[in-house]
Amino acid sequence: MKKHPYLAAAILLALTSMPWSAGVPSATAAAETNCPEGKEWVECMAAAGDRMAIYMQGRSAYESARETGDFSEALRLSRQLAAQGDKNGERLLKMTYMQLGWGAHKDYPQAYQWLSEGASTAA
Repeated sequence: MKKHPYLAAAILLALTSMPWSAGVPSATAAAETNCPEGKEWVECMAAAGDRMAIYMQGRSAYESARETGDFSEALRLSRQLAAQGDKNGERLLKMTYMQLGWGAHKDYPQAYQWLSEGASTAA
């Protein structure tokens, strides 16, 4: 088996650029925002602009929307993240668009409008 001298460095680089490493707030970032521990922490960090916290809210909204049929909040948060170039946000936006296309949103004309907007910005 041939050894690759840069393989370990490539793996380390790949792991440090994974989605969970880019948006996870450090302890100092959490301390700087004075966010309380517990349930309110995610909301506080999202309000401070932390992308991983915004993603967590978006993912929660997406899961709720699959039950309620209202993808408005999931779409809003995923668009916000995707506009910042966040890969998790882009994935969540695609997942939301798929649900809209499958008719999971309770307001079909609104879903069609959102899909049309998404298609026009992608082109």
